[in-house]
Amino acid sequence: MAVAARDNGVFVIAGLREVDGGKVYGLTVVVSSEGKPLMKYRKVNLPPNDQGIHRSVTGYRRCIPGTAG
Repeated sequence: MAVAARDNGVFVIAGLREVDGGKVYGLTVVVSSEGKPLMKYRKVNLPPNDQGIHRSVTGYRRCIPGTAG
């Protein structure tokens, strides 16, 4: 995603699945038009049928609502 964002000069916002410590998270990531990871947001409470497909993503900051980063 980072390479595609940089090569095309666009921001990318993507919804993914992340597995960490045996838990599955719904994940939203934002990558800048320079290909730099800006943030990630983990949705903790997924419905049981929403945990089948997952992909690990690392290197992003957590976005905590109400904080400046």
